Amino acid sequence: MNDGVKIVSLNSRGLGTHDPRKRRDVLNYLRKEGFSIICVQDTHFTKAIENIVRNEWGYKAFFSSYSSASRGVAIFFNNNFEHEVHGVIKDANGNFLILNVTVDGVEMNKINIYAPNTDDPNFFMKVKQEIARVGNKNIMVMGDWNLLLDPEIDGVNYKNINNKKARAEVGQMMPDLDLFDIWREEHPEERKYTWKRKLKNNTIQMGRLDFILASHDIIHYCKKENILPGYRSDHSTITVTLQFAQNYKPKIFWKFNNSLLYDEDFVHKVKEKKPV
Repeated sequence: MNDGVKIVSLNSRGLGTHDPRKRRDVLNYLRKEGFSIICVQDTHFTKAIENIVRNEWGYKAFFSSYSSASRGVAIFFNNNFEHEVHGVIKDANGNFLILNVTVDGVEMNKINIYAPNTDDPNFFMKVKQEIARVGNKNIMVMGDWNLLLDPEIDGVNYKNINNKKARAEVGQMMPDLDLFDIWREEHPEERKYTWKRKLKNNTIQMGRLDFILASHDIIHYCKKENILPGYRSDHSTITVTLQFAQNYKPKIFWKFNNSLLYDEDFVHKVKEKKPV
């Protein structure tokens, strides 16, 4: 594809049997937008309707379903780019889906994640183990992580840092798997959020709970990344375009050890350091 492979992630807040009209509308919207790979979280699909949803989509679709009331993730493929799926790993609890896929000649692990809204570091340890088991160095993990990577810049009106242990585990997973936060690499200081809700005191709580982590080799080919308004959801859509064309000049990134962000002594020293 000359324009690149457009990938999108969206927490849908339910597309199951309770509201099939919403499901068809959302799928139609994603199809019209021309996305190549669509990662959807909180689908509320059951195994019983997976074939129905696949037929409604009209092309390849992969699921990790749980119940009609909660959880579930899915990855939909469009027929507008070259790809081949080699393997699938499903989570029994409907919280992640791992595909080993070749995209425009590049083999990679594509992971869709819907993290528990609890402080559960074991969940991320399991995800890391499953990714490592596949053994592919080209990795892209995206979805709703239910935590803030950097609470000082990624959240507004949070009384406490949520899911501290889970956040620390993600912080360790990043250098272990050579992963980088695509949005933050391009926008190191920008405050933009993917989720919000109104609190009782009429203030708005906001957080960048949805984000994309990509390995060092993949991030070079990230042509464009964006946070866009959501569609029939209180979550924004997050997008990235990969450009593998031979005439595309890859981006060059300075490699930072992300684990330092979770070292209290390092963070304290940086905050104390006066600007030059």
